[in-house]
Formats: sequence, C-alpha cells, structure tokens
Amino acid sequence: DYAEINQDLSQMHKILIFFEKEPERQFKMHKRRIDLLEELVKELNISVYKLLVRQLLFEIAEIYSSMMDIKLARWTAQQGINTGENDSLKNKINSLISLSINNFTTFHETLKQADGSGFPETFNEDTVRPALLAHFHMGRLYDKYVGIPDVSQQRIKNKLQSYCHFKTIVDYCSKHSEIEEVMQNELPICKELVQLMPVKIQRMKRELDLQQN
Repeated sequence: DYAEINQDLSQMHKILIFFEKEPERQFKMHKRRIDLLEELVKELNISVYKLLVRQLLFEIAEIYSSMMDIKLARWTAQQGINTGENDSLKNKINSLISLSINNFTTFHETLKQADGSGFPETFNEDTVRPALLAHFHMGRLYDKYVGIPDVSQQRIKNKLQSYCHFKTIVDYCSKHSEIEEVMQNELPICKELVQLMPVKIQRMKRELDLQQN
C-alpha cells in the first residue's frame, strides 16, 4: 500500500509538471519523484516484489531521462557563451544520462529467465513493450553525452552502443512481426537509424584514424 501511494504521488507530480513553466521547478519536481521511488527500490525485496520493482526501475529511468532533457536544453542554449558553469552543467547532464541508463539496464536484468540463461526468446504481452522501449531510450541516451569531441574513441563507442540498442528492436520485431504494431511509433525511427548509423560510425573511425596519423 505504501509503495502504491508513493507511485500515485509520483504520478501526481508528473501531471503537475505539465502545468509548470519554469524548467528549474520542473527539475525539482522530477527530483521529488526520484526521492519517492528510489526509497522503495532500496527497501523492497526483488525476489518477492519483482513486478513492482520492475515498474519502479523503469519509471525512475524515465524520470532521470526527463531531468537530463531539462539540463540539456539549458546546455544547448548556452553553447558559445562562457557562463562559468559549463563544466558543472556538463557533469550533471552526463551523470543523469548514466543514472538513466543504469536503471534501464537494471530493469532489463529483472526480465532475464530465472535459470540464468539470459533473456527469453519471446517476451510476454505485459513486458514486451517496456523491454523494447528501454532499448529505445538507451539508444537515444548513449548519443546524448556532452563535452565529448565529435571525433573520438569515446564518441564512437557511444554511437556503437546506440546502434546496438536500436538494432535489437529491429531484430526482435523482424522475428516477431505481431509486435510491429506495439512499436509502430518507434520502429520506423529504429529502422532508419540502423541503416544510417553504420555509415556515420565508419566515417568517424576514418576521421579518427586521420587525426591519429
């Protein structure tokens, strides 16, 4: 009951954020949601409350992603302007990205089969969209890290991670055609990116080789 109350409070804040115009206040309201939900994850035994913990992890990951978007908008607006807080803002954005990815990754861990053999061949109806959406979010997040040179080993590594997550969605949907309708908004984006990203990654590798030589 306590967990459900905290989830309801989190949803209340989420709805209120829609009516809040000030980004910093939006950010603080998201932070309040994090405080409500992370406490539950720490307290609940995942072996007993796996479904609930799974829901919480996904929501926490989405919240961190939303918090990152708020800070990223500020970062984008300040490019070319030396405000004296660029390093702090960069670190905050990258930290939020990592926190979101970590929670999505932990969420995925809860979907693995009990015998330790990895993910099931086919996700059930209740978990398939969240499982694929987590890949979609992570594919986006890996490409959002700031302060990294456009042509660098780390940028290429991040781009490869993004590609792998988008390709996982495309591959799963190609094997399970009935799922295409479930991912009808995201799948076309993933298919396009899976076609375009290898070309960009190869170009980045060539440019990096030229720089190093």
